[in-house]
Amino acid sequence: MREGTVWTDPNSMNKLGKFIRIHFQGSKLAKADIETYLLEKSRVSFQLPDERGYHIFFQMMTNHKPDIIEMSLITTNPYDFPMCSQGQITVASINDKEELDATDDAITILGFTNDEKMSIYKLTGAVLHHGNLKFKQKQREEQAEPDGTEVADKIGYLLGLNSAEMLTALCYPKVNEYVTKGQTMPQVNNSVSALAKSIYERMFLWMVIRINEMLDTKNPRQFYIGVLNIAGFEIFDYNSMEQLCINFTNEKLQ
Repeated sequence: MREGTVWTDPNSMNKLGKFIRIHFQGSKLAKADIETYLLEKSRVSFQLPDERGYHIFFQMMTNHKPDIIEMSLITTNPYDFPMCSQGQITVASINDKEELDATDDAITILGFTNDEKMSIYKLTGAVLHHGNLKFKQKQREEQAEPDGTEVADKIGYLLGLNSAEMLTALCYPKVNEYVTKGQTMPQVNNSVSALAKSIYERMFLWMVIRINEMLDTKNPRQFYIGVLNIAGFEIFDYNSMEQLCINFTNEKLQ
């Protein structure tokens, strides 16, 4: 074993890449840490017919843990949430109820507090609700305006923010301290999608940081084994920027 020994998994079909270091001092385990990159954010809000969204969405909707349904204000029907149901909603080889148990147990074992765990589920639910926000075009204007506030109120509750202010920010984003810009329907819809992807990404990266903190020790370290798990090489009729970057990275690694 030498410092920096790396194994690659080029056939992994994940939606992100990660590099895991397992540190040793002599033959004793010292610590571990994770680096993540190329998170495929586009799949949060868009899937091709043969793709599936992030598994956590479907795990939560199994109703295997009813308190998750209640706290995140979601239903048990993936088709109620167009943001995650454009592609496949089930996978024959995956039992979402068992996976939810494994996910929930892992969060606890890694040392997340109960409040942190509940916040993770609430944020994930808020991401799903973004796809149900409705807007309409003002009469005789190109400006978009909210078409109801029920969904925004759910998002506001889950994120701990004022839903009216959120809708105003989506329809009239600030250019600077004094000037706002009215948005058209396509612009607002793009903003909603970008916001959902950003929330998911920031939550994901925060979880990685917290996991690294929990796996850290003050033990001296001399060697590490590195495991590179790169996202899968895939060619579709439509390829997102993330997918093109993933394919390019895989080609360079090969």
